[in-house]
Amino acid sequence: MRIFPRPTDLKRVLGGLLSMLVTVPSLLAQPSPPPRSAAESLASFTVVDGLAAELVLSEPDIAQPVFISFDDRGRLWVLNYLQYPEPAGLTLLSKDRFWRAVYDQVPLPPPAGVPGADQITIHEDTNGDGQFDKRTTFLDGLNIATSFAHGRGGLFVLNPPYLLFYADADHDDRPDGPPEVLLEGFGLEDTHSVVNSLRWGPDGWLYAAQGSTVSGNVRRPGSAERHFSQGQHIWRYHPETRRYEIFSEGGGNAFGVEIDRDGRIFSGHNGGNTRGFHYMPGAYLQKGFNKHGPLSNPFAFGYFPAMEHGDYARFTHTFVIYQGDRLPDRFADRLFGVNPMNHHVVVSRREVVGSTFRTWDEALAIDAADRWFRPVDIKDGPDGCLYIADWYDRQLAHTDNYQGGIDRQRGRIQRLVPSDWSTVPPRPWPHRPLEAKRIDSLIEQLSHPNRWHRHTALRLLRDAELSDAAASRWRETLEERLWSPAGQLDHLWGLHAVGGLSSESAERLLAHPSAQVRLWVVRLLGDDHPSVIGPAWFRLAAEDDSIEVLCQLACTARRLAAEGAGPLLAALMKRDDHADDPRLPLLIWWSLEQLWSDQPEQALALFDDAAVWRSRLVQNDLLNRSMRRLAIGGQQHDFDRCQQLLARAPDSESARRLVEGFEQAFHGRSVGALPEALAARLSEHQGDSLPLRLRRGDPEALQEGLRLLADPRGDLQQRLQLVRLLGDIHLPESLPVLLDVLEQTSDEGLQAAILSSLPRYSDPSVAERLIAAHAGWSQPLRQLACSTLASRPDWGRRLLEATAAGALPAGELSRTIIDQLSMYPDPQLQQLLADQFATRIRPDSSQRHLEQQRLVALLTAGGGSPYPGKQLYQNQCGQCHRLHAEGGQVGPDLTPFQRQDVVGLLAKILDPSQQVREGYQTHMVILQDGRLVQGFVVDRDPQLLVLRTADGFDVRLEQAQIEQHRVLERSLMP
Repeated sequence: MRIFPRPTDLKRVLGGLLSMLVTVPSLLAQPSPPPRSAAESLASFTVVDGLAAELVLSEPDIAQPVFISFDDRGRLWVLNYLQYPEPAGLTLLSKDRFWRAVYDQVPLPPPAGVPGADQITIHEDTNGDGQFDKRTTFLDGLNIATSFAHGRGGLFVLNPPYLLFYADADHDDRPDGPPEVLLEGFGLEDTHSVVNSLRWGPDGWLYAAQGSTVSGNVRRPGSAERHFSQGQHIWRYHPETRRYEIFSEGGGNAFGVEIDRDGRIFSGHNGGNTRGFHYMPGAYLQKGFNKHGPLSNPFAFGYFPAMEHGDYARFTHTFVIYQGDRLPDRFADRLFGVNPMNHHVVVSRREVVGSTFRTWDEALAIDAADRWFRPVDIKDGPDGCLYIADWYDRQLAHTDNYQGGIDRQRGRIQRLVPSDWSTVPPRPWPHRPLEAKRIDSLIEQLSHPNRWHRHTALRLLRDAELSDAAASRWRETLEERLWSPAGQLDHLWGLHAVGGLSSESAERLLAHPSAQVRLWVVRLLGDDHPSVIGPAWFRLAAEDDSIEVLCQLACTARRLAAEGAGPLLAALMKRDDHADDPRLPLLIWWSLEQLWSDQPEQALALFDDAAVWRSRLVQNDLLNRSMRRLAIGGQQHDFDRCQQLLARAPDSESARRLVEGFEQAFHGRSVGALPEALAARLSEHQGDSLPLRLRRGDPEALQEGLRLLADPRGDLQQRLQLVRLLGDIHLPESLPVLLDVLEQTSDEGLQAAILSSLPRYSDPSVAERLIAAHAGWSQPLRQLACSTLASRPDWGRRLLEATAAGALPAGELSRTIIDQLSMYPDPQLQQLLADQFATRIRPDSSQRHLEQQRLVALLTAGGGSPYPGKQLYQNQCGQCHRLHAEGGQVGPDLTPFQRQDVVGLLAKILDPSQQVREGYQTHMVILQDGRLVQGFVVDRDPQLLVLRTADGFDVRLEQAQIEQHRVLERSLMP
């Protein structure tokens, strides 16, 4: 966003901008509405046709419900998150801009530590009328507990930093004693996003999510093996084998874990334009890399984005995919997402896109006029209806929560039922355990039309202790059912639960007509017996027509020993029929990358097959990445393998792709000396490319590149590429040509590229040339020139001398440039700055508050016009921000924000540094050559840090050249 050109434009810009975004007078801040009674709140709901809402629980029985679940007796269990936001017994030492806290100690597990206020309560319908009339407290004194799961004779409880198990072998609703600590090391930095949403997967693992602003250093107590993580992901834990692993890395601020009827894993997201993320085993997903750190694998070279979705206001907290028969048929397989920020529950449908999904909103299941309605969890119940945990509070903001702005007295559970609920024959709930000893009864439940019954029966099957004879009998029964016309995936999961998935049965089931059965056989065997692989696997990889089966094979290949992974990958790499799938190529790459890391000779051997080279998938997605992976290593053995891979290239096109990958490995840094064999091999293909020769310092290449750049009739794209390349290697001979082209060309794109490359050079003549040419450029180029001059202290001093002398208008210096100049420890520069810009020092909070009040009054009086407002927005804000897919990408996308909040929007415009959106805080880097660069992190790896500056350019900085790197408490936005 550019600085306003003149103070007199402020009313016109704000009035036009805000009138374009919202209807101002009706939406200015009003006092927070008071809470309503549970009945009054329910009466404020507008419910979608076909459904009705009922109240089933409220205060004082519950308060601040954050997680709900039903046990196998049909009783509703509620986690009352009353200790939030601060853990009991800890002293807060510091909190960063993301509200990540540092405490004085790690709390002890209950009951040894200071007890918190969190409770797990049980609510029972004693007479079957659908109302919960009996309340029991199972656990009290928990300290930031977020979720739980029944099973194995007790209750698993997530109480970070611990995963606990409370045994209740006699089922008397009282723990048999202190809990067993199963895992420790889950981070507590932000109680908005600690580990959450514990639940069983159909494979017998416990799954949960970790949010974005916490870390993990997880281990079993007493074990030396630790699993470090930073930011969001889905993890899982196997109670019998005590294994913990990160299932899939990345995602949004993950809160919620949902599993659809085919066992796919999803989680919600608190951002815009998506309903959430679809996870796959071992996959890497998009994350806020600046805030949450890079992917754990620096060679991932890609990640899965969120599920596609239309423009929509933030956010979907968590969701359930309806898999029952009690609600009207049109809601089958629909996504019901709770949105606490916007006080509603949305209904969306999923649409298959290759191996993943996009989503579309169909309706609001609930739209509440009560602004305190804050749905935070949604689950299906034994009756086939949907249950909603309503946090019920006036706000959700971190700041107010940590300042005590929380209502701990209220909370509600609502139920979504068919609108003709009173005429639907009541379905008896199981008022006793689902007959764990009667295995035949549990197997019947695996065919139940409602997901809750199927999953509960599956969990009880795993809990049951079967004799060898009984287990053998039920294995035969389940496999027979699986092959019957009525067979379904749940029977396979049941077969696995009773130990019936052997290598022999797997060979048979890999020929099953259901793609999901074939997929899950691969996944389950890959989890439990990664060394078990036979001819049927290779046949699937070569011939199976299901993209999801192929994706699972690629995921599982990563878990296999090299002798199994290599042949499996070879078959998958030839699958040209799915080369355009949004996920399969990356999944294959991640498995191939694992092979390059662990068994490089096995990986290299894959390229002895001529059919592999002919594959479009290999050409488009694997050659470039393989060469980058090897070249980035930079060791002799890495270069040897680069040479060996290049020697196997059967044609010039394959060689070209490999050379491109090699060049990309050195983007932003010089190549240096190469082994003779590799240098010769590179020269042999395509005459050794000009970019690579330039990076290697070839004098003839430099002369050729400068000639091409200086030619005004030359190809513009090639000239732009040369500018970026010359900026990377910044040889002194390049500077005169760059400056001449800057002054002679009329193409603003080329001029902007040159201006962004000039900070690499330290020559004082740059400042003189830019100041002399400044007046003839457009306003965006003048701004970029000033940014360039502010990147070095001596240039910055010359810039201030020019503004003092009137050779350059002082108004050209934006707040960002002034802030950057103020960081240099140069007394003369600081004096020039103070003499000219003392009046532009950031006002204190009281001044900002008064200015905000003045502007609110001004805006309320009206007078804005959306048409010139839109043009002003595009010129001033749209250069950096996107709105409805238009605009720049320097600042956050404005589409999903609550643009109706005029006062909040105005506050962010007047003082953007008051609260910096996650991922957009300013990083300040000082390099060894004295250069200073500010921007937000776009990418980083062990060699490079990439910052996007306020001018929208990505600047690549070699990590080895960074002298100082600090994160500043301010926004790039003026």
